[in-house]
Amino acid sequence: MVFGLSHEARKTIVELLRDGQKRHLELCKGLKVSAPEVTRHCNILVEVGIISKNSKSLYQLTGMGQHILAQVENMEFLGTNRIFFDEHDFDLIPKELDTVSVLKDVEFVEGAMNVLDGLLSTNSRALDSINCIFEETIDHIVMEHLEQLNRGIRINILIKEGSRIPHEYIESGVFGLEIREIDEIPLGMIANESRAIIIPRHKRGILDYGFGLTGKDEFLRYCDYVFSYFWSKGKRVVL
Repeated sequence: MVFGLSHEARKTIVELLRDGQKRHLELCKGLKVSAPEVTRHCNILVEVGIISKNSKSLYQLTGMGQHILAQVENMEFLGTNRIFFDEHDFDLIPKELDTVSVLKDVEFVEGAMNVLDGLLSTNSRALDSINCIFEETIDHIVMEHLEQLNRGIRINILIKEGSRIPHEYIESGVFGLEIREIDEIPLGMIANESRAIIIPRHKRGILDYGFGLTGKDEFLRYCDYVFSYFWSKGKRVVL
């Protein structure tokens, strides 16, 4: 299979078939090479099981081909963002989650001020609830949380064991706040019903507030799973 994708023309054929079945002529137009060359490359891809040809002479990706395409895209994404992945650690994230595939479609936010703005914005736009993961609480976020709690927004906060609990939380007397502790923080996060932003964990073991990853839809579902996974392992803090 590695050989099957080792030629640029064969990689292009696989990419052209991403959106569905195609005839030989359509592949020729997409590749802009001779028809015999297209046939040769298609035959190689058929032999290794990446594509197939049906009774109507239409080429299509096999199930394995679709999987291979996803992995190729992941490798290209990792290569393009090699420095980021060299410096950051996602090893605490459950292995059943395809983190790389999810991160391909997110927006990268760079710079501590831009990241803080993203955290505050995600917090302030909540309509029902907010889920947070922090190594330690951030003063700006604490004040925003108090405003949201007074509006009836439910807030769940997961922090690293032994972190300081702000007295504002303890003295607020408002309902809807729950804090839990865990041994290790996998990443930083604020998520509401429609958007989330995460702070990656640096290889040095601390959260890197110089970078943020934000998105919605599939990314939001990913964040929900990560939060639920670690929330279930947390020990409740009595305020």
